[in-house]
Amino acid sequence: MASGTSFLSHAIQSHSQIYLPAIMRPECGFFYKSWEFSKGIEYYSSKWFADVKSEIAIGERSSLYFHGDFLQVAQRIRKTLPEVKLVFCLRNPTERAYANYRFSVLSGFEHLTFEKALEKEDERFSRAKGWRREIQPNLYRRRGNYQLQLTPFFDTFASEQILLIKSESLASNTRSEISKLYSFLGVQFEELPDVPRFPSYSVKSARLQLLYRLLFGNKMDTITENFRKGSSHVNTLEKLIGSNLRTSKMPMRHETREMLNDFYSSSNQLIATLTGWDISDWN
Repeated sequence: MASGTSFLSHAIQSHSQIYLPAIMRPECGFFYKSWEFSKGIEYYSSKWFADVKSEIAIGERSSLYFHGDFLQVAQRIRKTLPEVKLVFCLRNPTERAYANYRFSVLSGFEHLTFEKALEKEDERFSRAKGWRREIQPNLYRRRGNYQLQLTPFFDTFASEQILLIKSESLASNTRSEISKLYSFLGVQFEELPDVPRFPSYSVKSARLQLLYRLLFGNKMDTITENFRKGSSHVNTLEKLIGSNLRTSKMPMRHETREMLNDFYSSSNQLIATLTGWDISDWN
């Protein structure tokens, strides 16, 4: 989550041998969301893959799978799709946590400051009920302990079935990273289309955005996604929500960044050992 999966999926979606569902939000999340998983594999297939033709690599994007150890997501996937190939994007966890927070604010799920939200994270996690217990829209710091969340997948699948992509490398060396992905998926190389870089919106009033979520429910998902894609906003509801947004990004406080860097230090070193990546830019 908040590690480049939107960019990656848009980059490969037009490939002639790859099938991804046209709907990107809300994400599928079939193996994560208990209310979806209980409907069975035929429901999953018909809802998300009814338009599959002759594509070789057929899949979907659900970033919550990575964080689903408490729901045994890896085991659910293994039981249903034992030969599946899994792709994970890993981003500087400090930046990822802040991006996740900003996305929750944009979506109308967060009204606290980033620092207060980090302080309250464990308490909120333990108190969450219903769908919030699974989705956990206010879980920011914990999701950056990558080695803990990768362990169930490496314990459940062969290492050859898992590809890890460093988000920063995907951004700076897109063609090279996508070439690795094509090879992993067993599809031919195709030149990449122009992938849009979506604007990064900030919210003027988080409490007002929270009110909009309460008033408009899941319509917020479509509307905020349209803003992120740079779509034209013509109806009254979009204009109303748009009046609470700005394109300037508030920087993270220096002391908060230092605290998160310290928190992730040992976890980051384990990831560097596992992948062989240079993660000096994560410090």
